[in-house]
Amino acid sequence: MWSTAGRFGSYLKELREERRLTLDDIERITANAPEPVTRSLLSRLENGRARVSALKLMALARAYRLRLSVLAERLELLHAEADREPGREATAQLCSEAHSALAAANVDRARTLFDRIEQSSDAEPRVVQTLRLEIARRLLEQSRPRAARELLEPSLSMTPDDPCALPLLLLLAQVARALGQPLLVRSATLALRLHPRPWPKKLLCDAAGLDAFEHTQAGRTDQATEIWLAAVDVASRENDHLNAARAALELARLERSRRHPQTALTWLDNARSQAELASDAALLAVISLELGHVQSARQRWPLARRAWSEARQRAREIDRHDIAFAALLQLWRLARAQADAADERAALRALRLLSRSIEEIPRDASDVLPHLRRTQPASERSNVNG
Repeated sequence: MWSTAGRFGSYLKELREERRLTLDDIERITANAPEPVTRSLLSRLENGRARVSALKLMALARAYRLRLSVLAERLELLHAEADREPGREATAQLCSEAHSALAAANVDRARTLFDRIEQSSDAEPRVVQTLRLEIARRLLEQSRPRAARELLEPSLSMTPDDPCALPLLLLLAQVARALGQPLLVRSATLALRLHPRPWPKKLLCDAAGLDAFEHTQAGRTDQATEIWLAAVDVASRENDHLNAARAALELARLERSRRHPQTALTWLDNARSQAELASDAALLAVISLELGHVQSARQRWPLARRAWSEARQRAREIDRHDIAFAALLQLWRLARAQADAADERAALRALRLLSRSIEEIPRDASDVLPHLRRTQPASERSNVNG
């Protein structure tokens, strides 16, 4: 079995290459850390010829914009695996742990466990594929489409008759949409139209989202509205509270774009009720975020601030840094518009801290990027990109 140091080193190298960073980049980024990571040390670490200290692990976590717990947990799991006897990999137990991690919204732990399941000789292909799709879906929900795309890469050769082919196509189309790749969305949508029907009802909301997206892009908002209304109806009849909430939220967004804020508020109330029944804390945070946008469109600034603050608080409680960043971004913009220097500085400080914990700064955050760079130490600036 490959040594723990070697496997962890390979993981570190993958992280660096995924972020298109060189050894010199890491040395520069960590220069001001309590224990910097030099070019030569990182080379030895990646080749399994050195061990990493806690402080150096902390420096690497900041350089790769990951929580320290993600790296520490990966290292701990590799040590635990090395202590086991060869050939006694408890794949079923690992799968159970991975699903428990997903239920607890700990996607990074689930991803680490999945890597071990995939390497196991007795892993059932169908189980591996199903778990891969579920983790990719959660990554997408956490606004991490690049990570989801990387995880799905090995499945691209799947045959159309595979039971997982339909959810895979839906996920790939959603990932392409999140990455701003309309041609790939179109290709996946065309492939989906050739897929035999009827589809499982739990996938109808995802399919509706793609159809509605295509109509919205073409300016056909009436057709998009009809699609989401049908999705709400189907989900409500099936007592599928989660998908009913998602569809109602999309209707609220459509009505806001059509400058019908009062109708948008009605749909947001519907979405909130359904999300509470589904006990989905992340969706409730996103609904609060959208509520802030609607109140802003109505020029009800105190109500907008309250909604965005609620979204931020909800996101913090479940470690959803992407939602918290989006809420803070709106609070920062509002403070700037109202010339509230104290709130603007506070929001900017919080945004700078959060930017270290998300994998990618959202494309619509370009106005805050110069301010983030201006307030960061020079050694960290290359770590914040658009």
